[in-house]
Amino acid sequence: MGPVKVSITANDAGAQADQDAVSKRPQTPAETEAYMKKAAEMQAAMARGEAPTQPKSLIPVKYTKSETSELSYTINADGKNHFDIEIK
Repeated sequence: MGPVKVSITANDAGAQADQDAVSKRPQTPAETEAYMKKAAEMQAAMARGEAPTQPKSLIPVKYTKSETSELSYTINADGKNHFDIEIK
């Protein structure tokens, strides 16, 4: 154990719902319809040269990579590891 660099992610739930709509196999006719609609929207966007929609980060981007977050904590072997992380 010992010191580790840390990254944090927190994304908008709405964007995650869009990703979920095309990342799992549809189970019902309604899910199939939503899947096909979202897949068509994504294909059309890519045909226009637009990048796929990415989830909106709810925190400053610098915290999303351990190299830039400036966060580090020491992990203890006894398993008593609780960290209150303050972001600015």
